[in-house]
Amino acid sequence: MVGAESDFERISAPYLKRILDDDGGRYFDIMNFHDYDYSNNAIEKQAKGYKELLKAYGYEKPLWITETGITSDIDGPEPWLQGSIEKQARWVIKGFVSGFACGAEKVFWHALYDSPALGSAGLISLNGKPKPSFYTYRVMTSKLDDFISVKTINTGQYKFEFSNKKPVYVLWTDSGSKAVDLSGYIKTNNVKLTRIIEREGQREPNIEFVSSHGVPIGDSPIFLEEH
Repeated sequence: MVGAESDFERISAPYLKRILDDDGGRYFDIMNFHDYDYSNNAIEKQAKGYKELLKAYGYEKPLWITETGITSDIDGPEPWLQGSIEKQARWVIKGFVSGFACGAEKVFWHALYDSPALGSAGLISLNGKPKPSFYTYRVMTSKLDDFISVKTINTGQYKFEFSNKKPVYVLWTDSGSKAVDLSGYIKTNNVKLTRIIEREGQREPNIEFVSSHGVPIGDSPIFLEEH
């Protein structure tokens, strides 16, 4: 495994190129990287950069994102330390879904527990109390476990397919709120909308039923299923 930083152009690409120039590509099986860039399509751009650079040297290797995350409080000046309860819960979905959509085989959240060294980056607080991000992670695994493929419909719009159930859609937008028409993908008019957990004290997601012709989306990701 070869690991790389979040900054592909400035740090990771030159680092990986030196390894490949020295014929180091023969000595690792997995290309892994970290992602703490929350701008639009950042994970996709990194993954594309690694794939293209490896391909230029004749390699095709699995991608793993071995670190992504954000704090649940303001813990420092770096972007990943400038979080909140809501931002952390939302990034659980955005980070994992974007990672899988760009071809990552595995995505790892950093970290499970808060700590003096990592601040409030964990899904569980120092006193052992699960945060909203923990329950959002649980919702995500219940919806997306055992998916066999993922398709990007549009920016912030993804279709996960399974061998044993109907597709699950994950949707959000980073540019305000709007309604999207998914009737071209979903055959039924009524669809089940599951919201993530962003509020202290809440353990189960809110569920509602909406029309596939006008699904309301915003910065907070939602899960959508045929009903």
